[in-house]
Parts: sequence; structure tokens; C-alpha cells
Amino acid sequence: MKKIFLAFTVITTLISAITLTSCQSSAEKVQDAKANVQNANEQLQDAKQEANAEYPQFKKDEETQIAINETRIAEIRARISDSGKAPLDGLRKKRIDDLEARNSELRSRLYGYDAEHSDWVTFKAGFNRDMDKLRDAFNDFGNDLKK
Repeated sequence: MKKIFLAFTVITTLISAITLTSCQSSAEKVQDAKANVQNANEQLQDAKQEANAEYPQFKKDEETQIAINETRIAEIRARISDSGKAPLDGLRKKRIDDLEARNSELRSRLYGYDAEHSDWVTFKAGFNRDMDKLRDAFNDFGNDLKK
């Protein structure tokens, strides 16, 4: 009986000691939270600096693509005006106007991006997705003209 009581006492003491040493005081929890916030702020600043460094080249590349799109729009307009097929030309002009509007919208989004207050990764992914859709629309339109 003494052995059982002694074992129970030792186990209880060990569990109590582990529990007490593993618990943090509220001051330690506050310190840990402050350290986590500081770390998160540093990571945010690093991400902003990375975005600020990458944006000028991205902007230059996309400005070039938008200018290419404008040239393609002008070429398509000239080709349609030469064809002389009135019903198809009306539909094609409407599609060209849509392409031109989408291209202009992309340009204003590109110039409206605020590197200090926007999420660079989300902006870049969305912009690239929309640019790819516009590129596909140009390709579809080009295939339509060949028919």
C-alpha cells in the first residue's frame, strides 16, 4: 500500500511540476505576441520593398504589350474597313470597340496601382490573367478574320 501511495505521489508531483513549468505568465504571452507582431511587420515591409522593386519592370513590359494591342486594333480596323461586308463589319466593329475598351481598362489599372497600399501578388496575378484573356480575344478575332 505504501508503494502505491508513494508512486501516486511521485506521479502527481511530476505532473504538477511539468504543468507549472510549461505555463507562461501573461507577461510572457504579451512579449511573445509583440515579437510575433514585429516579425509580421518586418515581413510586410520586405514584401512591399520587393513589390516596389519589381513593379517598374512589370509596368514597362505591360505598357509595351498594351501599345502592341493598340497597334493590332488599328490594323484590324483598317482591314475591316477594306472588306466592305456591312453586316459582318458592324459586328466586328463592336468586338473591336470591346477589345479597345478592355485594353484601356488594363492601362488605367496599370497606372492606378498603388505600390504602397495594394497587395502586389494579387494585383499581378489578376492583371496577368486579364491580359491573357485579352490576348486570347485578339487571337480569336484574328482567326475570325481569316475565315
